[in-house]
Amino acid sequence: AILRTLQTNVKQGRSKHGWRSSLWHYPHILWITRHPRATVGTMNEVHEQLGEAGLRDLVAAFYRRVKEDDLLGPMYPESDWQGAQDRLADFLVYRCGGSQRYIEERGHPRLRMRHMPFRIGEAERDRWLQLMGEAMAEQAIAEPAAGLLGNFFAQTADFMRNQEW
Repeated sequence: AILRTLQTNVKQGRSKHGWRSSLWHYPHILWITRHPRATVGTMNEVHEQLGEAGLRDLVAAFYRRVKEDDLLGPMYPESDWQGAQDRLADFLVYRCGGSQRYIEERGHPRLRMRHMPFRIGEAERDRWLQLMGEAMAEQAIAEPAAGLLGNFFAQTADFMRNQEW
């Protein structure tokens, strides 16, 4: 899905450097695209395979990287790292068919609106995917969850972009 999305962005003139530059500069994006397409299955399978604890471990591994990252790290207030981690974990658990805590506490996800205050272009999207790919590799996320999550993350990360470059 990410490969198709990046190719579409190039064809529509939304990519300054082309999709291949994104893939080769960020090998973990390529790692995500190597997983078989999730043609059968739902995000509920992710929750069944990983459980809430596995999803929370994935998010913790991701935020350990974000905290040290020079591009994404500054987007987060120093005083809210745990809050950001909990919100993403709650969202993923909800999205994968687990607890409704995210909806009960925050309402409809409205992801694009919630991310509008932050400059999110191709570089930020690609870095987010790179760090999540590294976290997935660290957590040894196996199929079918790897493919389902990889496709979901790729589509969602591209949807979050609010800058051309």
